[in-house]
Amino acid sequence: MPPSGAQSPSEEVIDVVTDLSFWDCCTASDITKYLVNFQEEVESVYPFIDIAEYIAQSNEILQAIRGGGLPFEDDSASTLCNKDIDIARVAISTGILLEEPSKFELATAIVDSVQTNVSSILSPQVDLKEVQLLTMLSIYYFHAGEELLAWRSIGIAARQALEMGLHRKRSLLDNFKDTDSRRLATRVFWCVYVLDRRWSFGTSLSFALVDKDVDPELPKPDEEYLYLQCMVGYGQLCSRIWEAIPPFGSASQTIPDDTTAVLDLKTQDWLDSIPPHLRLRHPRLGLAPRVQPRLPHRLRALLYLRGNYARILIYRHHLMSTASIAANPQNAWLVVDIAQDTIQVLVHLHATTDIYKRQQNVFNYFLLSALAVLFLAVCHAPDIFSAPCKRTFSDGVELVRGLSRHNIVSKRLWKSIRGMIPRMKTFGFTGEDNDVRKDEDSGVATEDTTAHQVEANPEQQMPMPMADNGGFSFGDLMMGDPDFASSVPDMFQMGESLLNLFNAFGEGQQFLQPVPSTYSEEGEYTMAAEQGKDISMRFQGLI
Repeated sequence: MPPSGAQSPSEEVIDVVTDLSFWDCCTASDITKYLVNFQEEVESVYPFIDIAEYIAQSNEILQAIRGGGLPFEDDSASTLCNKDIDIARVAISTGILLEEPSKFELATAIVDSVQTNVSSILSPQVDLKEVQLLTMLSIYYFHAGEELLAWRSIGIAARQALEMGLHRKRSLLDNFKDTDSRRLATRVFWCVYVLDRRWSFGTSLSFALVDKDVDPELPKPDEEYLYLQCMVGYGQLCSRIWEAIPPFGSASQTIPDDTTAVLDLKTQDWLDSIPPHLRLRHPRLGLAPRVQPRLPHRLRALLYLRGNYARILIYRHHLMSTASIAANPQNAWLVVDIAQDTIQVLVHLHATTDIYKRQQNVFNYFLLSALAVLFLAVCHAPDIFSAPCKRTFSDGVELVRGLSRHNIVSKRLWKSIRGMIPRMKTFGFTGEDNDVRKDEDSGVATEDTTAHQVEANPEQQMPMPMADNGGFSFGDLMMGDPDFASSVPDMFQMGESLLNLFNAFGEGQQFLQPVPSTYSEEGEYTMAAEQGKDISMRFQGLI
């Protein structure tokens, strides 16, 4: 895991971009456009703020930003305060990032202008707007690919929520007298709760909110916010899964069978609790209409994919070694089928809507875990899983090709596989010199085509451990190094590397075992076992 004081990686910026010129040429209509985009893409999922109130005051917000803030906080003529202006800035930045990803530097500059105001933790007083602002920043950081900052920000928001007593029914009733403010405070708390779990699973770092500290009588979001109700239940399910999963890198990664059965039953109960209008019409059944209203379609897809992800977490330990697959092939196939189903849903979503394209970081999270499952399966049991999984894996790689090389998922994929590329090339699994017949539609090698092993000189026939093998941990997936960002290839090359690696795993044990050499049989076995463990850890960290 990353050290607690670690900073997110930063890239050198040659031309400093500021937000001043943007505000000078911006209009109230532009402000409205970006706030509406935030409302449609973010507030619809996490209703911790009523962005419509800000949309109605777009002109006043613009004038305040141009003037460096509101001159008088107690001006009765204005319903806005300086915290509102900061909230609006971050909402606008997020709207820009979702609408026009190429304006990343502008969005960053706008957020930088807010960070100074929220950096201080010495203020003795906390109010709801501070919690909302930190929640807003957390969501921005996620869409900007800064998962550690997203986790850190929501952790601070969670602790502020505890300070305010938002986790207790009595203090909620005492501090928020009118119904509307109490409903808003309730939504703010549960959004923080849900995001706290989401970012923790994304970073493998602990929750800030512990379930036993939350009042069981605390009101849930009301009926107007059914999606958030579902997500609260999902967050509680995630808490139970988190407790059952062994720590990353521990000697044993198994979950007892009775615990697995209980967790799977709880997951099925959660899926059954989803209201009918929020259940996905699965494309496999041919019941999904080609055109659906965008918002409900997105919410249905998210809930369905979260259910799949929960079950992957519950069953993934069956793929951690050849022995674990042999011990329970039924459950090994189950988790592989779930991963393939996830990829198929994502492929259909991408082919029929712009939902995936507009929220890549959200949906790539599920793609990454599914690809990692297929890698684990083919790595440890190529004879069983290679051929049945190849087409689905290729479809998933086509989605990867559409990503930006600066996307957080692209970086984490490359971080995981780049150490294996040198060994793959040593065995000739590069596809560069192979006479490979391509499928015209997908650009993927057909299933009867296999990579060949190159002839090597005796002095080349030496065991070659994976690059960067020593001390691998999940933190390596999250943290950067000075040269890493520039080493990420373009996404076509990334796709080729993924396909070649899949083919290499599909060839079986000669990829994992050392080639013949002067090493003893015992030494060869040890190295092969360590390399298999290393691969398992690399891909487990992506799930």
